Amino acid sequence: MSGSINGGQAEVSELVGHNVLYIPCQAHIINTFIEHRCNSSLIVSNMIDKLESLYVFFSASNKRDSILSKEMSDLDNVLQLRNLSKTRWTARAESVKAVWCSFEAICDNLHYISSHQDSYDRMMRTKLKVLTKSYIP
Repeated sequence: MSGSINGGQAEVSELVGHNVLYIPCQAHIINTFIEHRCNSSLIVSNMIDKLESLYVFFSASNKRDSILSKEMSDLDNVLQLRNLSKTRWTARAESVKAVWCSFEAICDNLHYISSHQDSYDRMMRTKLKVLTKSYIP
């Protein structure tokens, strides 16, 4: 809680009876810098958007999630797909690693679901088509 009116700086200043120098957290500064640099890169922001859409596609349905989990359980040392954290860049790195290590299983599941489209609604089939074009050449 930074801020000279209601933040920690104001509370410490009130406690000691004089103005206190505000020193921002270096970790937050670095995180903000990395976030802005990555958002300014079209390649990185597209990759992050695709990872997020892949996670949302599978996690939005228990049926699709269980199909993927079953396929991934056969692989050794595979990470689960994760939601991309807005602030924790290590979570984003783990998401990339999870997709990288289980890419074939993810593509197989997208193909399996697309071959059984009759059991899904039109909106889900549209999302599937977009994902398939993104991941399967």
